This record gives sequence, C-alpha cells and structure tokens, in this order.
Amino acid sequence: MRSHAHPFLLLLVLSAVGPSLVSAQGQRVDLTQAPTLRLHVPFSRVGDLLPIGEEQLLVTDVLERELLLINLETQSRVAVGNQGGGPGEWRNLSRLLRGPAGSAILVDAGKRAIHQISTDGRLRSSIPWPVVPGEPVGGVPIGADAQGAMVVRGSGFGETGPLDSVQLSRWEPATGLLIPLASVPNPARSDKAVAASGGLVLRRGSGRPMESRELLVALPDGGVARILPAPFRVDKLDTRGMVKIGDELDFQRVPVSRADRQAWRDGQERQSTSVGSINGGGQAVRLPAPSIRDEDFPATLPPFLANARVISDPEGRVWIPRVMPAGSRVQDWDVVVPGAGRVEVAEAGIGSVLMAVTSSAIFLVRVDEATGLQYVEKHRRSRKR
Repeated sequence: MRSHAHPFLLLLVLSAVGPSLVSAQGQRVDLTQAPTLRLHVPFSRVGDLLPIGEEQLLVTDVLERELLLINLETQSRVAVGNQGGGPGEWRNLSRLLRGPAGSAILVDAGKRAIHQISTDGRLRSSIPWPVVPGEPVGGVPIGADAQGAMVVRGSGFGETGPLDSVQLSRWEPATGLLIPLASVPNPARSDKAVAASGGLVLRRGSGRPMESRELLVALPDGGVARILPAPFRVDKLDTRGMVKIGDELDFQRVPVSRADRQAWRDGQERQSTSVGSINGGGQAVRLPAPSIRDEDFPATLPPFLANARVISDPEGRVWIPRVMPAGSRVQDWDVVVPGAGRVEVAEAGIGSVLMAVTSSAIFLVRVDEATGLQYVEKHRRSRKR
C-alpha cells in the first residue's frame, strides 16, 4: 500500500488494467440461512434503511412516499413527518444518514436541506445544504461521522452544465464551516438525458450496458472510500485530504454470455415499466426502454455496476455488491478495508439487497417474485477474531 497527499488537487484515476494482485478471498459471511427476524408487512420499494439503536428501524418507502419508524420487537410502525413544503415536512426521501447521539438525518433533495430526526421519530430541525463555490445546486451530504460533521459531494453541475470534477468537502452544520478535501472526476460527465413524460429525465451513466465507474462512500471516521473499477481497488481519502491507495482486488473475469445479455435487457424492460404500489399512493414514470445491441456489452462482467448500492459498516469497511452471472443462485459482496484489501466475502440469496450493517446485525431486503413486494430481514452478525 502507498500513501500520497493530494489536498485540494484533482485525484487521478489509474486506467491501466494489470493482472490480479490479490488472491485471498477472505472469510465467508453466510446470509443464505433463515433470518433472525423478518418484518411481516411488506414495502413497495425500500429506498433506504437505518437502524436506530438495537430495536428500531427508520425505513423510507419511496413509492408509497412514507418515512416510517419501526419497532423490531412489536413490528409497529409510526409515520415520521409528512410530505409537503411547510415547516416540519419533507419533500423528497433522498437518503438516511446516521446523526450524532443516536439521531438520524434525512437528506431532502426537494428542499435541498437536511432534517434531523430524534430517536422517538420526530423531525427536529432543518438546515439548508451548504453552498459549494461554482455550483449553484449546492453540495449533497453523503455521510456523517460520530461528531455530526458531514462529507459533502458537489453536484457536479456549474452555471453552464456538467463540470470536469466534483469537490468533496467536510461540512460542520453547527458552524457552517465547509472544508475542501479533494476533487475527483465528475461521473455526471457521462450521464445521459432521455425523453420522458413531463420533460427530460437524467439516467445515471452513459447508457452503455453493465457500465462500471468510480463510486464514493462516506466512512464513519469522516473519510471517503473511492471504489474504482479498473483496476478494481478501494482507496481511502482521510479528513486531511491524504489518500491511501488500496490493493488491487482479484476477481474472476467472466465472459458476458447470451444469458447475461438477455437478463440485462429484461431488467431494463422492468425498470421502464410503471410500478404499482400497496396503497396506490406511489407514482412511477415510464421511461423508454433502451435499444441495446450485443456489441454494446463489455466482453467480461465488471466487478460492480455504476448504480451499485455500497455501504460502510461501523468498522469503516465497505460492502460492494458484485455483478453475478445470469443463473446464479447467490449474490456476493466483497467486504473491503479502504486503503487495504478484501477481508470477507458475504453471500445471500440472489435478488437480495444489502441495506445496513451494524456491530451485531445485517439487514437485507428480499423481493417476493410473485408479487414484487419487498420484505426486510435481519440477520445476526457474528464477528470472527
């Protein structure tokens, strides 16, 4: 591992792809067994999930437009706030982040604000997003540390369009202080606008199938993990702007098969179709299904996708969902120490989505194939020393 200082400078992404350097796969984490708890009432579409203490969960259902506080023992549900533009209301359920002293933070893109949620499920205060110089949209909070300071990513859009780079900063909401950490390549440069009812919708990525590109994940110590696909590795940017380069991670380069291409097309078709909901309260926009040629696909499956949901655990490790070949019965996650290497590989039934990891539990969402409804499961987490 190598350490480099890049304060306030553009961090360069290495593009050369060499042979695999790390062969150890790490210990296995088996999530294929029955969970210790399964919530009986399903969700239409879980957007985010955040454990509050040992016995409560905050869950956003983006299709039903609900923010719910759930008691795991009784499975009772309490609505947190309401959708609206007034005080004490939220407009968009963009993201849930862990706040100080056991509280939670709701990132609201509609209001360009953050809302603090107390442990009893009340919206306490709202603070506007910080202003990032040269970016009229402002900065987007992507994580918070134990002291309440946040990692903020610039929107990547200037006055005239996408910028070449995105600024990462450390923001202290209590004082308003915004400290630049580094600049990274702007993924929005490859975003593609597609026609939809009511105007244009920005589809993440260039439109190429199975696209993989750099992802950013905030860490509990205030640092940022930079997950790179080529070479596949996880670097760490700390709160001083120092970068620790991670080991190159080995992965099996599986040729993209006909079944893989068809599975991808089927998935795109499902995403382009309007989705129903439990209570009929949600709305979905129908996007045109893209036309994808065989030659548009990569030769081999990438390690992860551009829209992958990557999370960090309390120890500061990141869990990266791998791209699985069509017909796989399990979904794998690489558990990686940023700035170092892989330490574990987790596996669950195919179609599972990893939502949160605490010191004692792992939370998954599983989809009922017959109904399309989603169920939250809790698995016991055992740590091997």
